This record gives sequence, C-alpha cells and structure tokens, in this order.
Amino acid sequence: MVIRWKEAALVGVTALLLGTVGVAVVPFHSHQALAASGDGDGDDEGYYWSSTTIPYVNQAAYVNDANAWSAGASAWNNSASKWYLQSVSQGGNIDLLDTNNSSVTWDGITIYNTSGSNFTSVTCYLNHYYTSGYTSAETKSVASHELGHALGLAHEKGAIVMNAYTCGSGSRWCTYGINSPTSDDVSDVNGVPNGG
Repeated sequence: MVIRWKEAALVGVTALLLGTVGVAVVPFHSHQALAASGDGDGDDEGYYWSSTTIPYVNQAAYVNDANAWSAGASAWNNSASKWYLQSVSQGGNIDLLDTNNSSVTWDGITIYNTSGSNFTSVTCYLNHYYTSGYTSAETKSVASHELGHALGLAHEKGAIVMNAYTCGSGSRWCTYGINSPTSDDVSDVNGVPNGG
C-alpha cells in the first residue's frame, strides 16, 4: 500500500493529507497568501469533476451560512464559468455545511475525496464561530472561495476570490472587497479539465 502525503502549516493549523483525501484550509487571521498571482493561468488543485454540472446539497444549520452558500453558488453560476452548481435536496457530490468551532483559526475549509484525478465528493464548511460576526457579503466571500476549491482551484494572491485570506493586508474581502468570482477566477476555473 502506498500512502501519499504532504503537510502544509497555515497559521498554526497543520493539514495532513493522506491517501486520496485533500484539505484546503483558509485561515481566518491576517497573513500573506501562499500561491501564485491571480493571472488567469489555470492554477488548480489537479483534480476535476467528470461532468460540468455538479449537484450540491446545502445543509448549513445557521441561516446566514446557508444563505451565503446559496449566494456563493449563484455567484459562480452567474459568472462565465463552464461549471454549473446544481442545488439538490439529497445525493449531491458537494455537501455544504457549517460548524461552530472556536478552537480553529479558519472561517472556511474544503475537504475533498478523489479517485485518480477525479473528485468523487467534496465537503465544504463555513465556521459560524467567525461568520456570525461577518456581514452577509463577507460570508459570501468565504463561501464563494470554498466553492472555488470545490471546483478545483488552488489559492492565489491578489484581487480574486481564490485569495486565501478573508482579512488582513492584501486579503480578498477586507482589502479588495471580493465576494464573487473575478474574470481571473473564471479563466482559471475554465482551465480545469472535465471528463472522466
């Protein structure tokens, strides 16, 4: 048995990725983003969906988080993205949830399962411990960002939704006011392959 792993330390949070499970951690605190600049060059996680229509189930317990997930999905669907996030009541490939956890520093996190280079399922969380103090527009920024991971995008720097940081210097929301995919995000996500 071969176990693939990598370790990434983000704001005191260590994500250990084992086998075919990946984690995209978005830290709450202010720090610099980790990846390349937002230049529409297709910076992705290396995984993709077999269909461009991806069903999701919004199971968030807190109303503001549920509304943010819906707003984030609508933002991606209303962009020029080739991907369509389809709301279903059960049996989705993406589960949109929330938690209320004061012991972590992230306001959103995405966990994905893969087979080869295909996503098999993705679970995204908003952390109500932080989002309860956010405006609806700021929470939508986190939801849109996490959905970008669910579509296969990695972190990038700059005035884009895939900027890793919600607040702080050079951050997606507090610096640039980004809560929906930009043209660079859309260019990147349209570069993610689909097929099986």
